[in-house]
Amino acid sequence: MRVLRENGIKLSAAKVADVALLREFVASVRGLKSQANQATRRDSVITIVAKDAPAKALLQSNRDKLSSMAGLAEITFADDAGDRTGALNSLGTVLLELSGTVDVAPKRSVSPRN
Repeated sequence: MRVLRENGIKLSAAKVADVALLREFVASVRGLKSQANQATRRDSVITIVAKDAPAKALLQSNRDKLSSMAGLAEITFADDAGDRTGALNSLGTVLLELSGTVDVAPKRSVSPRN
């Protein structure tokens, strides 16, 4: 940032803080996806319980960028997490939706050859 200031580029402290919050959010989502073995998936769906109205506004205004950076197909918002667990970060709680990613088809067993 010092280099930017030396070249006459002024940065808004509020915008710099927003970028830091968004970076933390993306890291949190990637960590949650990794724990659920979805790290490389691009079709993950998350629900966010924002901590307050400004946090929700920041997330909504950057929804497309966040989806791209975190590999998400969809971001939804909720007022309550219910009984679900999620990852807590500075902007709220992130819940990874697993219902569409669980393989419910039974595995075929392979008979041993004699």
